[in-house]
Amino acid sequence: RQFAAGTLAARQGQLGCKVYFMSTSSNSEGPAYTASQGSMLLSLDWQSESRVVAVFDTYIAVLDPRTATETARYDFGGATLQSAAPGQRQTALLLNIRGGNSLVTLDNDLTPLAEIPARQAYGIKATDTAVYLLCPNAVECYGFDGVQNWVQDNFSARPIQVLKASELLVFTGSRAEVLTPPDNANNT
Repeated sequence: RQFAAGTLAARQGQLGCKVYFMSTSSNSEGPAYTASQGSMLLSLDWQSESRVVAVFDTYIAVLDPRTATETARYDFGGATLQSAAPGQRQTALLLNIRGGNSLVTLDNDLTPLAEIPARQAYGIKATDTAVYLLCPNAVECYGFDGVQNWVQDNFSARPIQVLKASELLVFTGSRAEVLTPPDNANNT
């Protein structure tokens, strides 16, 4: 019964973005959050009646949709966002920092938990307990504490997506297969 919509507009030569929170049972405009000047909205993740995670190109914020107020924020500090996996308890970001990719994990208040080099990673997927880095011919699994659990690097094609269903699946090209951690790995 509620939804959020992001709008972009150029004002005085600068990009401006607003996120509007609305109810389908009302004709009136709901509260609106104004993003930092020059920031572009990339995605919204509505997680509960009091929590929406907004991913911008320069920062990530937790917004309260009832008031459109920012309750937590993590600025990328000049880094370029490559991929984001927002969650209710933890969030994972793949950032390009000074020419190299890094995995940054955050708690539910967007306080940093870990930052580790992510070398050739080009994407991430996260569950409640693990972060999966997508690399050219591998999937690397990390805990939110930044500790590597395992690596599987025997793919003939580039991994496109990891999906946690009843089993952990990896999609490569036109194939989907069960992703089985090595025997000596921490189970995630």
